[in-house]
Amino acid sequence: MGTNVASAARRAAIAVAIVASLGTALALAQSKPLEGMTFVGEISERGSQRGDRSEFTFKDGKFRSSVCTQHGFGDGVYKATVEGGVIAFETETVSEEYGRQVWKAVVRGHTLEGTAVWYRKPSLFRPNPDPVERVVKAAQR
Repeated sequence: MGTNVASAARRAAIAVAIVASLGTALALAQSKPLEGMTFVGEISERGSQRGDRSEFTFKDGKFRSSVCTQHGFGDGVYKATVEGGVIAFETETVSEEYGRQVWKAVVRGHTLEGTAVWYRKPSLFRPNPDPVERVVKAAQR
């Protein structure tokens, strides 16, 4: 009889661990609804007909633009919220050489649209540079 009680206790402990793991996974999915997604599209200055092709990825709680990475901008920790089937996210990426970019965008279905405002690093010839607003549009890969 002692063996049955110990066996039942082990099964109960395993069940509790499984439920706790599922709860943690669900909480992570809700707090990072874009996790693991990749979008392919363009980033361009507002009003410009030409843009740069980029992959926008969400991995390990961080956002990355492949074209911006080529220019020294690192990954940014992103914050996402879900409302009515629309996922809104914000992040900031930084380059030691070029300054920082503040990203604000939404994902509707399989489309990502938003802006990346580039706050250029001041220089001798441009001590107070104006921010540059870029438009982002991409489709989920």
